[in-house]
Amino acid sequence: MPCERLIAADAALGQEIAQATDLTQWGESVGGGTTVLPVVDGVTLPQRPIDALADGAGRDIDLLTGTTSDEFRLFLVPLGMGPRITDQVLHGFLTGFGLDPVEACKAYASPGATPGDLLSEVMTDYAYRIPALRVAEARAAHGAETFVYEFAWPSPALDGALGACHMAEIGFVFGNLAHPLAGPDAPQELSDRVREAWSSFARTGLPTAARPPGGGLPHWPAYAGRRSVMRLDDGAASVVLEDPAADRRRLWDTLR
Repeated sequence: MPCERLIAADAALGQEIAQATDLTQWGESVGGGTTVLPVVDGVTLPQRPIDALADGAGRDIDLLTGTTSDEFRLFLVPLGMGPRITDQVLHGFLTGFGLDPVEACKAYASPGATPGDLLSEVMTDYAYRIPALRVAEARAAHGAETFVYEFAWPSPALDGALGACHMAEIGFVFGNLAHPLAGPDAPQELSDRVREAWSSFARTGLPTAARPPGGGLPHWPAYAGRRSVMRLDDGAASVVLEDPAADRRRLWDTLR
């Protein structure tokens, strides 16, 4: 099929979804979400992936998964949307997600945080962190090995306003520190450690790196049990955290 026809079809679909209100037809894409998502058709994809995992699918396959600390900043900051987020807008989003605005703002509060900052953190959890943890939880119920990371090194791009945003880890994983989000002074040692851990996982199913120059990662336990997460940052800041941001995680129980 000609590429032009696919592009035109995608554009038309995007307009249709942006104007849609029927969650039963378009799910989370309603109102302008991505057009490129798996579709449960009962044949190629018989059920939602998270439901399949809960039923034990893939339990014999090891998994390495995770997120960056500030995923959603990539979508708010470059468009200049952060300063436009008011308390009213923030509370509207929180209510729409089924969260209590007062309780949620208390859990996500940090010194100097603006409503835009809080929305970015909430959206990071909603769209990325909580789904990744649900995958780890579903697999843990069947004894499947799952290793979870949080990439926390902040990008210097846009004067540091992006933080550890979506895609910030990609250059480190592939050893491409010329990546725009890495910047001119990206720590080579962090990339070495990340690459060795990923390679070790591919070889053995365990992200237990040999110690490259500059020092390796601490022991990386599986997520199950203590909800262990490897926080990847420069130097000695790479540490294993047990159930990080547990108060925020619990807010989404039964909701996400």
